[in-house]
Amino acid sequence: MEKEFILKTEGLVGFIDAFREVAKKSGIQKGDTVIFSGCPGSCFPTISNFAFAIQDLGAIMYWVPDADLDEARKLEMVENVGMQAGEKEKPQDKAKLILVTPGLLAVDF
Repeated sequence: MEKEFILKTEGLVGFIDAFREVAKKSGIQKGDTVIFSGCPGSCFPTISNFAFAIQDLGAIMYWVPDADLDEARKLEMVENVGMQAGEKEKPQDKAKLILVTPGLLAVDF
């Protein structure tokens, strides 16, 4: 079986480009639910970059730390700040796309 490369990238910008490509190919449309999950603290900065990269697709995006839906927060664009997690709010619909990011960042604790 031969491997096929869909997109070859490097670094954070490469990850963001690859994610945007996956989101577009998955057919994300206005009103679809996208969930980002990972470790509190270290993963959120990366997730906010991913969310920023697809904001124009019109999806309703959520940050779900540690995959705990009771802690879900809607992601919102704040002018002059960027993507931020708002008040707790559980997703109303099934997610069309879920991105789990543990291990993307290596942070010493």
